[in-house]
Formats: sequence, structure tokens, C-alpha cells
Amino acid sequence: MPPHYTIKKCPFRVSSVHKDLGVYLSADLSWSNHISHIISKAYKRLGLIRRYYSISISVEIKKTLYIYLVRSQLVYCSLIWRPNFVKDFMLLERVQQKATKYILNNFVSDYGTRLMSLNMLPSVIILELNDKSFLSKM
Repeated sequence: MPPHYTIKKCPFRVSSVHKDLGVYLSADLSWSNHISHIISKAYKRLGLIRRYYSISISVEIKKTLYIYLVRSQLVYCSLIWRPNFVKDFMLLERVQQKATKYILNNFVSDYGTRLMSLNMLPSVIILELNDKSFLSKM
């Protein structure tokens, strides 16, 4: 049974997940809730881009939309919540894999080829670069 807390005799419930500055903190200190939330949000934004912008727009415009609307969501505060498990890295990478297919309108070539043609890095490398950039400024 969870503990009951009160402030001035007014009870409030204990939550297992708390959102602070857009980052979901869980009681067990895992980042799974946060990662699943940002991935869901990223897929929604990617779907929005696909619905409102036709396939016929240029690759550069689609890439720019992805970077500013989707990838920015995936790397926001990544210094705090960086994934510990391979499954979480794979979930993050899968968003970019789907995005590169849409950006290039190419559903047959492999992910590495699509990244090279777009001059993009894998999500894992981007997270590492964010960490290193922050640490170099300290």
C-alpha cells in the first residue's frame, strides 16, 4: 500500500511518474516511460509532416522538417534521460529509419545507405555528440 501524504491535513496521491520540464521521471528511476512518450510524440509529428506535406516536396525541405520537428523532440534533455538499454536505443533509431524512408521516398535501400545519401548520423551517435558537446563546455 502506498504511503499517504498530507499538506495541512489535505491528502494528495502519490504518483509513480512525474513530469518536470518535459521529462518524465518514474519512481523506479527508469526512463522507459519517458522514452515511450517521446517516441509516441515523434511518430505523431512524423505523421503530421507526412499528412500536410506531399511526397513531391524536395528532400531538403522534408529533411529540415524532420530535424526541427521530430529529431529535436527525440534529443531534448537527452543528457538527463539517455537510454541504458539496447531496446530503447533501437526504439529511437526506428523513428529515424522510418523518417529516412519518407524523406527520400525510398522504401527499398538499407538504412545506412539512406543516412549517407541524406548526410545524417544515426540517433545513437547524435546522442553521444550531444553528451560530448555538453561536457566540453563545462
